[in-house]
Amino acid sequence: MPLEPRLPDGPWKAALTVQSGTVQRTSTATVTLAAEKRTSHALLYAGAAAAAALAAGAVALAVTRRRRRSSGPVATPSG
Repeated sequence: MPLEPRLPDGPWKAALTVQSGTVQRTSTATVTLAAEKRTSHALLYAGAAAAAALAAGAVALAVTRRRRRSSGPVATPSG
């Protein structure tokens, strides 16, 4: 949910009470609001490149195995 930019980072004590009919529950927690961090996309790109390399390797391995199976030894009549 969007918050007012002037709101300090915290920590804040939050309390929530919910009620349905005669049943009521209350819960409290400490909430820390932190400024949005700007990170480099280098790690994301490196992860995507590694995933693509692994996928390409898996496809190459599958193709190699399939070719070896289909071009197995040829049976010759003995006799």
